[in-house]
Amino acid sequence: MKAEGMSLVAQSCPQLRTLDISQNTRTLAEILEVVAERCSNLTAINLQRTSFGPIDAHLAAIARRCPQLQRINLSGCHVSDVGANAIAQYCQQLTHLNVSTVEGKLTRAGLSSIAERCSALQSLDARNCAAVTESSIRAVCRHCPQLQELDVSVNPGRVTDKVVAYIAQHCPQLRILRVAGSSVLDTRTVTDGSIAEVAQFCRYLQQLSVRFTHGHVTDVSIRQVAMRCPRLHLLNASFTSGAVTEKCIAFVKSSCPGVTVVG
Repeated sequence: MKAEGMSLVAQSCPQLRTLDISQNTRTLAEILEVVAERCSNLTAINLQRTSFGPIDAHLAAIARRCPQLQRINLSGCHVSDVGANAIAQYCQQLTHLNVSTVEGKLTRAGLSSIAERCSALQSLDARNCAAVTESSIRAVCRHCPQLQELDVSVNPGRVTDKVVAYIAQHCPQLRILRVAGSSVLDTRTVTDGSIAEVAQFCRYLQQLSVRFTHGHVTDVSIRQVAMRCPRLHLLNASFTSGAVTEKCIAFVKSSCPGVTVVG
């Protein structure tokens, strides 16, 4: 899409609510200018992998002009704390945020700012995101009591047993939790200890991913999840170095009717 096309869409659809311009890189700056100027009724915008450079200025303009935004996808974008602070200031109806694999200088301060001011947040995808730290995840857990979906996969060294236990204890409404790839071969960062905490406190859990935890998550905690989370319908325990056994998988299937197990 070119800027002219976006102008025509904005002119023809003044009540436009949802806009997906993902992977549109050639005329992004011009398109975002049009969006900021003419699409003030947006409630959802998908900017996934749209930028080769920083988009903070345009993101700030959109946030300021579109205060009804509830869903923002910035996966793969160049975003810093400047853009995050604009979202925090202007988009306090935000319910869904994707900052997975963001490039740029988004830090724990920016993510914490969003958490502190966007308390309606229900879903956060922060896979492979440098802004994920113990302090930023604590901020999310403290300030977003409606959180139901959390993906902090592929953050080895930053998502630890301590972090996962804190998530479990403070987010009892969680339906989906993904901590895949949070362990490395020689470091026990996510283990049975914290997954047992998830089983104890997150009784509404429907999906759990512990793939690529390199044997640190075992039958011990997965059996507890099966016994205490009866709504579980998807468990991904693949690439756990044999620590989640076929016998355990059979137990999960018998305890949670209809569950799909990848392992």
